[in-house]
Amino acid sequence: MLTFTLQELPEEIILQIIGYLPQQAKLNLLYTNYHFYTLVQNKLYENIMFSISPALKDPNSFQESQYTVVGGVDSPLATTSLNQRIYESRQEILLDAIMVNKELCGHIKRVAIVGEYDCNGKISSVSEAMNPQLLSYLIENCQSLKKVSCYNLVFPNIISQTFDCVQLSSLEHMNKLNFETLKSLEFSLIEGDHNLDVCTDDEFVSLLANLKTLAFHNEISQGLVFKKIQKIDTFHFSRLEDLKLLYYHNFDDPYKDISMFLETINFQKLKSLELIIGCNDITCDCITRFTEYLIKKNINVRKLAFIQRTIHRDHNYTEAFDMHITEFLKNLPNVSNLKELYIYHTPPDDFNVDCGFEGNYLHRKSLYEAILPLLNGLEILNCPSFMQSLACYEQLISDLLWNGCKCQHCDDYLPIFDKYILNHKYYDEAKSRLTDMISPVLFGNAAMVLSRRGNTQRLIEWPFYPLLDKFWNFHSAPYQITHMSDCLIDQSAFNPLTKCIVHFLQQYVEAVGTMIPHLKRCVFSGLSFDRHGDTWYCTES
Repeated sequence: MLTFTLQELPEEIILQIIGYLPQQAKLNLLYTNYHFYTLVQNKLYENIMFSISPALKDPNSFQESQYTVVGGVDSPLATTSLNQRIYESRQEILLDAIMVNKELCGHIKRVAIVGEYDCNGKISSVSEAMNPQLLSYLIENCQSLKKVSCYNLVFPNIISQTFDCVQLSSLEHMNKLNFETLKSLEFSLIEGDHNLDVCTDDEFVSLLANLKTLAFHNEISQGLVFKKIQKIDTFHFSRLEDLKLLYYHNFDDPYKDISMFLETINFQKLKSLELIIGCNDITCDCITRFTEYLIKKNINVRKLAFIQRTIHRDHNYTEAFDMHITEFLKNLPNVSNLKELYIYHTPPDDFNVDCGFEGNYLHRKSLYEAILPLLNGLEILNCPSFMQSLACYEQLISDLLWNGCKCQHCDDYLPIFDKYILNHKYYDEAKSRLTDMISPVLFGNAAMVLSRRGNTQRLIEWPFYPLLDKFWNFHSAPYQITHMSDCLIDQSAFNPLTKCIVHFLQQYVEAVGTMIPHLKRCVFSGLSFDRHGDTWYCTES
């Protein structure tokens, strides 16, 4: 049998191998000799992500290889100030490198900037998340740059004639887009006065006609585009493959406007669909009418995502959301072609819901037990808020704490977290007072931090970016958490808590894997489980 060293392989094969290497392995190979230096350089600089959080090392997947992450320290013991200093230093070093060796600029094609949520859920600006001088230099000098993405950030429009993907925070510069090269457009308009008069009807048609991806993240942008399209006769999307829509019934039912817009879509070309759905009237049937409309369009998508939008903290609204999803999947034509499914619930920040009884949880569970076996072609199931949703049922989560996994790790650590609960209080906004800490607040907040490993506004883009390593200090939350005596628990205890959560979720993953034989990956609240034969593995287990 012939054997080859890596250096003897054809360059096209070596480049394929390099593309799957994690960041540190790329660097190690780059340092070996000049031949590998030239080959690795392109893959190392092609996609760059800026985030104070480091990349999560996961040997079970290739997500880490997607981007080179310029970030902070990979340690739960690193302070915020230390992380910030190292993050800023690494950006300065990169800026110096590309200014000295301008050839490196030619390799850079995609840049992602990821911000951080503070304990109140507020996000930072792009100037706080990344060195402004570095960002300006990249945009002005990287002639191959195709995309600058901003996540968890307040950002200005970042536009270049070389871009084929653009996120818009305002419509002010929409007429400066390169209509010929643009393939992907995301609207993330912030509050303010917006109008589409900056584009003529002909320019608007030229822009939309070439799009392969169109995403709306709020009603402002969606409403403006819908009205503009309604004024243009005979317009149809000819190339659209990926669509994100928002169907939210607050005061006015959006069914009419959305159904008119969907008449411009060629559903036979649509490959992925992401829906933000919600209705504030539990007796209303608008979402049922909307999903039935979609079913009649005979959609044949490979990727499907549902995001719950609600202002209510009531189990009944979440169960209604689940019923809409499961009924839609039950009647979905070509369901065997569905490969990726994403479901995002929106529980309250304190995980305290009305009617949060175990019987109601079991009813929601039965809805999915009936529908999941029908998804016989599904390969990826991702529920970023799965554990947070479970945390809304105190009896279930308390059972995790007191009667959960009996392995040595859980036997050692669960009593420590039980003591944490006994020694802490949290501010209950519904009661307007400090009250005793409960297990849903502990495990719900931990799961919320874990779910932020994924850093994109698009659920279906989750596999295309590295996951980020996140830590919780057990005291930061959207509400006050206090302790009655000196507390020694900090972010160094987060990994042990994560392992306890993994052991708890293992039973759910195995049950889902039995129902869906072809499922390869299951992600619950940022924790990835991969199937190897008949066994499911998680890196944190």
